[in-house]
Amino acid sequence: MSGGRKMVFGLKDRSITAQGKAQRRPGTRIPPTNCRPEGARENARRININNMALDIYNINTGEHLFTLNDEQYDLFLNVFEHYYQRSGRYIDQYGNLTMGIPQQKELFESVIHCLCPDNDRTKQQIHAEFQKLLNHCICKNIVIRLLGD
Repeated sequence: MSGGRKMVFGLKDRSITAQGKAQRRPGTRIPPTNCRPEGARENARRININNMALDIYNINTGEHLFTLNDEQYDLFLNVFEHYYQRSGRYIDQYGNLTMGIPQQKELFESVIHCLCPDNDRTKQQIHAEFQKLLNHCICKNIVIRLLGD
């Protein structure tokens, strides 16, 4: 097969050259390679991407607001379970979830209900930061998206 011939593999707007490089056809939009908002890729490069469990973004601006790594996510399991029992919506470290203001208020109440009982300052600090973020988003009417790995 010659180097200039293109093979199309089921994508309407991309074609693959014989060298394996993707090329955009004129007049088409390249679909996003992942479901994260614009600018998230640059933020992910600054943070160790292998250790992420849950990212929180402003759905309107795509701004990265907060990250919970695997260890921090484990601290919030009782909060997420309490939220699931109240709302029926499950916060998963591998799934995606968009939360409006009413859902954020329910999650905020779950965070308060399941306060960190340990005397560990780092755990209490993570709970406080998450609580502060939710309070900020509720007060400013910011819709958030929780993106898992």
